[in-house]
This record gives sequence, structure tokens and C-alpha cells, in this order.
Amino acid sequence: MILLLVRWVIECLNIPKERLILRVEINEIHKERLSIVEKYWSNLIKIPINQFRKASLKHSIVKKFYKNNSSYFGSLQLTVSKGTNLNYEILGYIEGLASAVGKNT
Repeated sequence: MILLLVRWVIECLNIPKERLILRVEINEIHKERLSIVEKYWSNLIKIPINQFRKASLKHSIVKKFYKNNSSYFGSLQLTVSKGTNLNYEILGYIEGLASAVGKNT
């Protein structure tokens, strides 16, 4: 999903990669792996780590430990800098699509 979202923002909305701001959100028990996790996301979406904000470490009581602990990469938050007008543009697209679908039913 994140690859689709990044591609949509860049190709369909014509937002340059330089305007994307990213943040890793991960359970705090993985903080030792944080650089590995950030490299994973950076390589996956082809955006340099210098566009990442400080990671958000989530606190929760871990009741179960999984064998595939090293394959956990948390989630990625995507923000577009100076995105207020973009927000209105997307809402306009949604309204236009909803109107078009309503006319066809």
C-alpha cells in the first residue's frame, strides 16, 4: 500500500519526492533495530533517509514474542510538506468521483 500511495502522490498529483516527509512508527522494543528499519523503508520507496523525521516509538506491553521478530518493520507515515492546498485538491477529486458515481447509478 505504501508503494501505491507514494507512486500516486508523485505521478498523479505531481508532487516532487523532495516534498515527502516520512516517519517510521515502531514498537519501542525494536529501537536497537531502528537504523535497519529506516534503511528498509528508504530502499523500498527510493527516498533518502535524510527526508525521515525522528522515529515514533510506540510503548506497549509485549505479552508474546514472535520468532520472526527481525522481519517487523513497523509502519511508515507519509506527509507532504506545504500540503494544505493539496488536501483541498484531493477532497475535490473525491467529491468529483462521488458525483460521477452518483450520476451513473
